[in-house]
Amino acid sequence: MSHVFVPDETAKIIGWPVSPFQFEVGVHDGAWGVLSFRCIWIGGTFWLAAGLGWALFLLGATYGHIDQTLKTDDYAPYNFLMIFSDGFIGIWLLVLLFLYWRCGGFERKS
Repeated sequence: MSHVFVPDETAKIIGWPVSPFQFEVGVHDGAWGVLSFRCIWIGGTFWLAAGLGWALFLLGATYGHIDQTLKTDDYAPYNFLMIFSDGFIGIWLLVLLFLYWRCGGFERKS
């Protein structure tokens, strides 16, 4: 949510210029947070949808951080280090979703 509430400081620690897209990223992240909490009550394949969506976003963000690091030598901590955290979480989410499915998950409980 720092992209929404403190965009100047957030852009600085990423090593990027301030952008109006920061607000969109912040709202996007908040929306995924709401969807993730809704999984608790909805269950079923809603878990799959929320997990896949978030994992794909994180892997896309990882690609963006790698691209910026290689093209512009941006080794700011919140650009370069996010490669590892976003990438790890995205892959781990996919692994967890797969394991949950293999154990018979995603069946909606009455």
